[in-house]
Amino acid sequence: LFPKTPESIISEKAPQESDSTTINNLTLLLSTTIHHGETIYESLISADISSQQTYSITQALKSIFNPKKSKPGDILKLKEYPDGRLLFEYFPNSLKYYVVEESKEGVFSAYKREIPVHKVLMGAKTSIQSSVYESMRRQKIEVDLIYRFTDIFAWEIDFLTDTRKGDALKLIWEQHLSPEGKVVTQGRILAAQYINEGRTHTAIFFRDEKSHSDYYTSEGKSLRRSFLRSPLNYRR
Repeated sequence: LFPKTPESIISEKAPQESDSTTINNLTLLLSTTIHHGETIYESLISADISSQQTYSITQALKSIFNPKKSKPGDILKLKEYPDGRLLFEYFPNSLKYYVVEESKEGVFSAYKREIPVHKVLMGAKTSIQSSVYESMRRQKIEVDLIYRFTDIFAWEIDFLTDTRKGDALKLIWEQHLSPEGKVVTQGRILAAQYINEGRTHTAIFFRDEKSHSDYYTSEGKSLRRSFLRSPLNYRR
């Protein structure tokens, strides 16, 4: 279940979509990132376009993306067709990006696109020195992944009180990479294990033919139903 060297295992490239943004004769007017305290509108002002065009782009974007959810580091690009029409792309840190395109009539419309990604299997293991959180962060495991790991075992283990020094854990998860090799998101945890005072807790992700998915023990029992106790929230 857990290979000795789980890093670097499989790469799967998602199918490419045909997309008008890939044509070669677009002129790049702006490529920047959102800075702390900055809005999308404020970022666009630095491009050589009118305030009305900036307003039209941000208003169209609102139909599919809440600008309040923009974060520092999000990428935005503004391009121009040979006939002067504008194309705006917004890349939050997710598997989707958002496009606003100007028609020949000057109308701006917005739509979503999926980012083509490589799926790479990643693995990590560590022993507990002080807490699960600190031990996993020492292995450079991202915070969101730590919380998802503890959520999986929330029906079995109270990570605030049950953990002991010397406990061990392992996990395998999917990492999503852009075509350029940049990490886009940390994907699903496929398998996890926690050894607590000699007792091994194992979780394996499985999706059945009806698309129902859950985590199961090595004996095939759902972790959600194998214990009567309520799930315990490590994030509290």
